[in-house]
Amino acid sequence: MNSILIVLPILTVLMFDLGLTLEGKDFLLVLKRFKAFIAGLAGQIIILPLIAWGIASLLNLSPMMSIGLVLIACCPGGSSSNVFSKLAKGDVALSVPDGGQQHCHIIHHPSGNAGCDRTYRSSCRYPSSGT
Repeated sequence: MNSILIVLPILTVLMFDLGLTLEGKDFLLVLKRFKAFIAGLAGQIIILPLIAWGIASLLNLSPMMSIGLVLIACCPGGSSSNVFSKLAKGDVALSVPDGGQQHCHIIHHPSGNAGCDRTYRSSCRYPSSGT
C-alpha cells in the first residue's frame, strides 16, 4: 500500500485539529514574544545548517553528500513541526508563523543559507558536456 494514502489523511486530521485550537488573538502574541520568534527563525536558518556543515566536516563526507545534508538542514519543517509542537504541548501559535516565515525565507534565499553554495562550488565536479 502506498504510504501517502496512510500519512495524508492522518496529517489532514491533525492539521484540522490544530487549526481549531487557534484563534486570531493567538497570532498577535507573536508580537509580544518577538525574541522567541526570532530565535526560532535563527535556529532553523542559521544554526541548523551550521550544525549540518559541522557534522559533514566531522564525518568527512563527499562534497555532494555535504551539500545534501546542509540543504536538508535548511529546509523548514512544514506542517509536521506544527503537529509535533501541539503533541508536545508547545506554543503552536508561535510555531505556525515561525514555520511560515521560514518558508518565505527559503523561497527567496535558497542558496544563501550558511553559504552552502559558495562553500562547495569549487570542490564539486560537474560532468563535462564533451565539447
